[in-house]
Amino acid sequence: MNQNVLVAVPYRERPEMAFITDTLLPLANAGASSIVANRMFNDGLSDIIYSDDLKKHYDPLHGLTVTVSKYLMNDLPHISTARNLLGKACLSRNAEWIYWLDADMVQQYPKDPVVALRMLIDTAIRENVDMVSGMYLSKKDRRLCAYMWDPEVTQRSIPKRVVPPSGCLVDAVGFGCLLMSTRVLRRISYPWFVSDSDLDYGEDTGFCRRAGDVGLKIWLHGEVCFSHVGLQSLSVLEDERE
Repeated sequence: MNQNVLVAVPYRERPEMAFITDTLLPLANAGASSIVANRMFNDGLSDIIYSDDLKKHYDPLHGLTVTVSKYLMNDLPHISTARNLLGKACLSRNAEWIYWLDADMVQQYPKDPVVALRMLIDTAIRENVDMVSGMYLSKKDRRLCAYMWDPEVTQRSIPKRVVPPSGCLVDAVGFGCLLMSTRVLRRISYPWFVSDSDLDYGEDTGFCRRAGDVGLKIWLHGEVCFSHVGLQSLSVLEDERE
């Protein structure tokens, strides 16, 4: 992999990383520069223990650089704080691309995570966009985490059936599996991620709105699919709820 790609993974608890490991290791072996992991809850001792476990598991065997950053709670929601710290870490490492992957995402199609990442990079270059997302379903309503702005309901999920295999432009996406040029962070003022409950924006879709305001475009890839793991696994390859 010639591009300088840094993988950013926010996670809540230790078991979550088991879901994403099968995606991370092939990426590391293919040359993705590092993984930056960040807990969303600061509970002191367990953070330190897990940091050691991550370094022990990944560094000697697979060449991954692992950074686990502890932080003090402030007025930002936990996930916003985690993503802001991850963004700072990515810029400090001079990566060309950030590959945002949530810890509860499981690669579905294509099966090879390296092929999937290559598809996202090639699409970003071909379509001349700085953000390309794979497809996955929301745990909240089992709909696609890709949206167009709607004056009446703030954001409206895009039906999967209207997304062509090559993909299409959208107004917003979740950050579960998103390739982003680091140029994006330099175009938007810090803090990049802030939840807006009054407007029903998550930290990720709120980020997309700000990106759109400065002329950045977002592409949804129709052939890169992930399963969203929770109480039940939500497969984007199955029909979404109408």
